[in-house]
Amino acid sequence: MASIPKFGSFRPKAKTNPSEIVSQKLGHERNDEGGADSFYRRRGKPDQRHSLDKHGRQRTDTAENQLNQHPSHYSSPTPRSHHDGSYEPIRTKKIIDETEESDLYIIDRRGDAQNIQYGSLHKYSIPQYRRIGHGRLVGTPTHVKLNHKQSTEKLAVLISAEDDVHYYASRPLTTFSLSRNEISHHLLSEDIGLNDVETQDDFVPFQSDFNQERVSQPPEPPEPVDAGYRSQMPAPIYRRNNGAEAISDDNRDLLSDDADLLRRKEQARLSQYTKDHPLDVDGWLRLIEHQKKGSSQWGGTISSKEKLAIADIIFSIYDQALAHVDAEKPGYDRLVLSMLKEGSVSWDAAKLRRRWAQALKSSPNSTLLWTKYVDFIQTDNKEFHFEACKSAYVQCLRVLQAARKSIHCESERTSCIQIYIFLRLTSFMRDAGYDELAIGCWQALLEYHFFHPGYPNNLDSQLDDSQLDSLENFWDAEVPRIGERHALGWQQFIQNKGAQPSRQSQSATSPTVRTEELFHSFACEEIKQISKLHLPAPSDDGSMSEDPFQFIMFSDIRSIVETLRHKLPVRPLINAFLTFMHLPAVAWDSSGSELEDSTTDQFIQHLSGLDRLGMNFANVRQTTYNLFDQAFTGFQVYFGEDIDNAYAFVSKVLEMLVLSLPDNHELSEYILAFGLTHHPSEAPKAARRSLKAHPSSLRLYNAYALIEARLGRLQKAEEVWQTALSMRHEFSETTKDESILLWHSRIMTHILKGDETAALRYIFEIINNDWRPQTQNPLDEIHSPAQKLRVIRHLEEGWNHLKHRNKPRLVVLYAECHMWCEYLTSGCKLEPAIDLVQQRYLRSIEGSETSLIAELLHQAESLLIKLHFQRHRAYRPARVRAALLDGLKDFPSNSALLEVHGLIEFHFRMEDRVRSALSNRALQRAETNVISWSFVIAEEFRRFKDSTSGTTENSVRNAFRRALLETGSTVCHSIALWTMWLQFESSTPHHKSARQVFMDGLRYLPWSKAWLLMGLRIFADEREMNFPELRQVYDLLLERELRIRMNADAVEAAIAELEGARE
Repeated sequence: MASIPKFGSFRPKAKTNPSEIVSQKLGHERNDEGGADSFYRRRGKPDQRHSLDKHGRQRTDTAENQLNQHPSHYSSPTPRSHHDGSYEPIRTKKIIDETEESDLYIIDRRGDAQNIQYGSLHKYSIPQYRRIGHGRLVGTPTHVKLNHKQSTEKLAVLISAEDDVHYYASRPLTTFSLSRNEISHHLLSEDIGLNDVETQDDFVPFQSDFNQERVSQPPEPPEPVDAGYRSQMPAPIYRRNNGAEAISDDNRDLLSDDADLLRRKEQARLSQYTKDHPLDVDGWLRLIEHQKKGSSQWGGTISSKEKLAIADIIFSIYDQALAHVDAEKPGYDRLVLSMLKEGSVSWDAAKLRRRWAQALKSSPNSTLLWTKYVDFIQTDNKEFHFEACKSAYVQCLRVLQAARKSIHCESERTSCIQIYIFLRLTSFMRDAGYDELAIGCWQALLEYHFFHPGYPNNLDSQLDDSQLDSLENFWDAEVPRIGERHALGWQQFIQNKGAQPSRQSQSATSPTVRTEELFHSFACEEIKQISKLHLPAPSDDGSMSEDPFQFIMFSDIRSIVETLRHKLPVRPLINAFLTFMHLPAVAWDSSGSELEDSTTDQFIQHLSGLDRLGMNFANVRQTTYNLFDQAFTGFQVYFGEDIDNAYAFVSKVLEMLVLSLPDNHELSEYILAFGLTHHPSEAPKAARRSLKAHPSSLRLYNAYALIEARLGRLQKAEEVWQTALSMRHEFSETTKDESILLWHSRIMTHILKGDETAALRYIFEIINNDWRPQTQNPLDEIHSPAQKLRVIRHLEEGWNHLKHRNKPRLVVLYAECHMWCEYLTSGCKLEPAIDLVQQRYLRSIEGSETSLIAELLHQAESLLIKLHFQRHRAYRPARVRAALLDGLKDFPSNSALLEVHGLIEFHFRMEDRVRSALSNRALQRAETNVISWSFVIAEEFRRFKDSTSGTTENSVRNAFRRALLETGSTVCHSIALWTMWLQFESSTPHHKSARQVFMDGLRYLPWSKAWLLMGLRIFADEREMNFPELRQVYDLLLERELRIRMNADAVEAAIAELEGARE
């Protein structure tokens, strides 16, 4: 606790003899410093001497204390007694007078002469508080206001506008205000004192012992201050919440001073480090991040001027760093990129464009800068043009190609970045309306990498232009390309010397223009075309004059393909194509190079079919069992009525890839799961054909059994599983590892159908060498402790065996079977199974596949919790919640974990907890993506639909606003979230906010053709915009070079006709 200051005005006046006063004056006169008394003597005014007598005594007392406590600091001869008649003054070192004026402050040397007469300050001359408008006072937080009704002359009552808490303060001007988070942290952490037993409770007590002690005593008002005692100590602040809690301002000052002192020490340490190591970029970035964190901890709202001042400080640090770290030093691009990211918030668009140009000029070969530069170009709404953005993407691919040649150790990672940029480029083309160009790029790239005449051995050895010329000849020959009917591939074209059938016309006629309700009909027709699959049209198609963008010449894509001529990793390339087609990724058995997490990318994740209100985006780690369940829902919803054409194209591509990769059984399994979703009647035949080609593949046997089980023929599926397991000893050691895949699918099929007895029997049959279940033995004998111990030992051995063989998806299946064994043998108790996963398996993960294995384990655990909950079995909510939060802490974007967490909380009618948990999780992480925000918005919308929750449309609107309009948002360019917001505003009775949302979306989505069309359709239909405004929106399509499929000349003629009629 802070020491109480001692003021000389409170001491009784000493009674001294006249002789002592004379000696003191002589001592002061011989003092070299002069001090306050010499100042008075020089001025020669007794009234001024009296006015600063207080300060003079304070200085003298300080000097005397220093003399008594630290005699070594003063040099003086041995003093003589006053009785011998001699006097020798004590010689002291120079003492700095703290009351002297400085450049930093001004001292009032006049003061109040009556302070000497009465011995204290005049209390009525000090205002109780100073107002700054709107009920706010100087020295209080911004959310606290003055309560005029309850305030008195001696007591100021302050009200918090946020939580309706009253503060009683007698001197708000002397009260140091902390932020609410700091107050609650420092006050409650020491006072609650929960023991270990209480933290394990499954309930929250309404009144703890801490509260009971306080509630039992009624709150006492502050004691009246004696009018004769004019104290300078501020009174304690009383907060009326659960009883009266007296919070001393001294404690607050100490807490704040400690926190501020720590921040200043850290600031000094980081600053000194940058001086000692000026070339360390990480040190500069840590200093900048600390500076930003320190400014974010200010209490209250920061004004725009204060934000600019903080930004100037941060940019000055960047300038100091760039003065030492030039373009030749390592880490320069990271430093510049951090500055540009900070500048995107503070600078205007013109200055930001200039700084980007300077950065790329100083470091033209930086892959990091170029990959982020395309984000800037694509989102620059004032200068956006399709061709300029496309050129930036192509230049980025060229830089990556050059980087791959020079960085051999990171060539695989650079290749994945190349594939990601190519995926971004083709997605951008499709969003702008150039579907044929985007699909043509994919066709050319897949032909080059999987059907090259020298594939797979001579792909990197032949990188000259002759290969591109050969591919151009194949392209211009107008033979079927990959994904089209009767396609054989580039390699077969070379072998057959061009003897292949011609391409079939797949283009559709352009929709006609209707003059009545021109803009509404135009938008509706264009939106219908968005969800259709548009392949490049053959050159002999007769519609070239109507829409030339349907025809893709090789010269249109040559500059793109030539930047990707190096051998690219197969798995990321295939998964990128599937992502482009709105399909889930392949569940590869072994690990390898992975594509950037494109499923959570705001520029890619915009399934137009899933952007409906109240729906969440799916983002899970794919497994074999998931592929045969609901993995392809997004593909069906996106293409809608054109699903057949899209399915035919994707199926043909996958079939040709299987021919090029015959030993890739995971891809064959993917094709069977994809066919089951769209043509279930043909799926068993396709599975048998695959087994005929690969009779020793346990994975394909399992796929065939899952198809039969999904079609309701469980007995047939059992026969397939039994047959495959009986032959597993005849296969190779690598193939034997896949036997756990069959056991797991078999067990999970019975669990999901509710037959847990059969599932448990099959778990115990895993250790049997014979494929036939031992049905003749009684259940007690089969499920004996000895038998369970053998099963557990077998599962643990399988886990340890595959954990080091680079097969993460198979090793997790052993842990899942062990989890279900523990659950079913313990009487369907949830806690033992959760403890097993948490303590036995999650803690033993090691190696490069830690993240993948951990996420798969958390997914399996969430499925167990979901089924346990749906079957209405007892569990401890605190334990379940802790397990889910443990998974969400590491994988906050996993939709399976988010879904089960919301389900459990909603069951206990804890909507506020769900809302705060999801929202806080979305706001606390800097890498927040569209998956997390989709769950936050879906929760708000569900509460809005529930009439008993008390949520209004403003709550939903605020969730969208926080996600898309807050400074530094990581999802502000998500087409899906913007579309959901516009649909929500359009569904409300009043459409006033819909117009503003549309205008904001025009700034954040300059490349999206669909956004402009939705605005035209909504506002033309609702008459929310007049004809000139609708014409401006249409003109924006043309200014940004976005492609329209209707005849542009016909549309312009119709517009001119309507304008003439209006005149």
